[in-house]
Amino acid sequence: MGDNEQKIFSDEEILHSIKQGIFRIVSGYQSYSGPNGETYTKANLGDLERLEKYYERKVSAKKNSGGIKTMQVRFGR
Repeated sequence: MGDNEQKIFSDEEILHSIKQGIFRIVSGYQSYSGPNGETYTKANLGDLERLEKYYERKVSAKKNSGGIKTMQVRFGR
C-alpha cells in the first residue's frame, strides 16, 4: 500500500482490536513512562468499553439481518 492508501477494516476486525485493547488495559498495560519520566496513556477503558458495545451490536445486527427468515406453521387435527 502507498502512503495515501488506507486499509479498510471490517466491523469484526475492529471489534477484535477493541477487545485486545481492553485486555491489555486490564492486564496492566494502560500507560507507560517515556525516557524523560513523562507518562503516556494508551487508551481509556471506558471509551473502549463503549466502542465494544457499539461494535458488538453492529456485528450482531449484521449477522441477524442476512438470510431468509422462515416460520413453521402446522395445520391439522
